[in-house]
Amino acid sequence: MTSNIQPRLLLEIIAVGILAFAGVLTKTAANVAFPAMMAAFRVDLGTIQWVTSAYMLTATLVIPLSAYLQRNFTNRALFLVASLLFTAGTGLITVAPSLALVLLGRVVQGGGNGIAIPLMFNIILAEVPPVQRGMMMGVGTLITATAGAIGPTYGGLLVDRWGWRMIFLALLPLLVGSLLLGLVTIHGPRPNARQHFAVFDYGLLSLGLLSILLAQNGLGKATAAVSLAEYVVGLVSLAMFAYRSTHTATPVLKLGIFKNASFTWLALTYFTTFMVFLSMSFVMPNAVQLVLGQGSMIAGLAVLPGAAAAAILSPVSGHLLDRFGARRPIIGGAGLMLVGMVIFALLGSRLRLWQLVGTYLVMMVGLGLCASNIMTCSLDGLTKDQQAAGNAVLNTLQQFAGAFGTSLSALIIDRAQRQSGLSVSLTTAYGMQEIFLLFSGIIVIELIILTVVLSRRQTPPDGSEFL
Repeated sequence: MTSNIQPRLLLEIIAVGILAFAGVLTKTAANVAFPAMMAAFRVDLGTIQWVTSAYMLTATLVIPLSAYLQRNFTNRALFLVASLLFTAGTGLITVAPSLALVLLGRVVQGGGNGIAIPLMFNIILAEVPPVQRGMMMGVGTLITATAGAIGPTYGGLLVDRWGWRMIFLALLPLLVGSLLLGLVTIHGPRPNARQHFAVFDYGLLSLGLLSILLAQNGLGKATAAVSLAEYVVGLVSLAMFAYRSTHTATPVLKLGIFKNASFTWLALTYFTTFMVFLSMSFVMPNAVQLVLGQGSMIAGLAVLPGAAAAAILSPVSGHLLDRFGARRPIIGGAGLMLVGMVIFALLGSRLRLWQLVGTYLVMMVGLGLCASNIMTCSLDGLTKDQQAAGNAVLNTLQQFAGAFGTSLSALIIDRAQRQSGLSVSLTTAYGMQEIFLLFSGIIVIELIILTVVLSRRQTPPDGSEFL
């Protein structure tokens, strides 16, 4: 399948993919380290979750710049900046004496990863032949999915033996290797002309997303009036951003692509899929530690089978899409996600460790079948000129879905833990039960949308789908 793809292109994708790999690795590994970090900095779960949310929010704010950056800078320059940012942020975290500096390091890391993720997929979309694009999109997803698979175990092992800082310190040799490989292999045409950047519009987007997360994180801590005001500011800012994006020649994000109804609905399901997935990668390690009373190493091992299954299925599901079309892997995968989440919702507080692991495995098999295929399917519905903009929109949605979902899950658990007279284990279990019920409802809606949208795709005489 890769006979027409040059070795240099594969190495180019791998070099950029290592940065994306490192970003996902630290994100999932940090989730396992939260109890240790809470003890080290003497903060609660709602505060420490910003170690993940600050990273994902920064990536969310940088990813919309990808279309502008691609038009104005070479792939080589973008890779160099991304690599240096991520490495600098990693180094800062390893020596940071306070949580504030840890968060600053995560912000710098998020900036580098926010450049690297869309760069990897833009290289695939621009340089890989269309007949092999589904498989290579799966390979790109595999790079990050593998990090998600080994991240919790990696984090649990290092936290138990050497402390949470080793999660970041151990990455430095890998980051140096990625930089050297990229400098040798990554090239590309120079932009024809510099283009204007809509600074005011970007400020509206940043203000909107940040205000929503601050409002959500402040529920139960700030007054209702403050949280409501932050929500209003966020929603108004995003509405102004959307209006200006459709009335300017150089928008930060080309929201005009949402005129394509199929793309719009698939983008919504892409957001909800990753909101559930990234939230569960936060919930599961904390469930094992705070509810079942296990250590960080066991927490990491508990999510390994499911995360590994999702990673392995990423390129396989892309091949299934190339061969059979979108409906079977996407709807089948979403159905499995629903089965796993319903089991969690009905039995979650009574599941033993091995049952928890098995249920998570079912859910993650479903994720591996549908996640990258939803992205590929939605982009294939756009014109070639729109695909870079679509890629930026989807990656922005993915990162914000993680920040939003993690913050929401932390809020629900934190509010449950504030019940007086009950143990942390019991109140945490109550909070997680609420999360499982909420996500079950979200997946039901997602499955309905996917079934309707994909059933409307045209079918040629040979029975395969036009994607």
